[in-house]
Amino acid sequence: MRLTRVTESGDVEVDDVGAALAKLAAYEDAHEATQAEYDRVAALIESRRAEGRLRGSTSNQLIAQKMSAKAVLVLFESHGVE
Repeated sequence: MRLTRVTESGDVEVDDVGAALAKLAAYEDAHEATQAEYDRVAALIESRRAEGRLRGSTSNQLIAQKMSAKAVLVLFESHGVE
């Protein structure tokens, strides 16, 4: 359920500030968790690369996880959540 409205002038109106802030906090938590997962997987990929172990299905899964996390981060950023 949407808790805000953007007026024609670009102002944001809110009926239930407490609920809107809780929802914003949830989005920020999701963004932080996604960023942490991206950073964790990227570090693991770099570690495996340095060890010469960046081959096989496990590495492919890690690369897919990194790409998925990046896609979510880009979606957040495109909507102003950074």
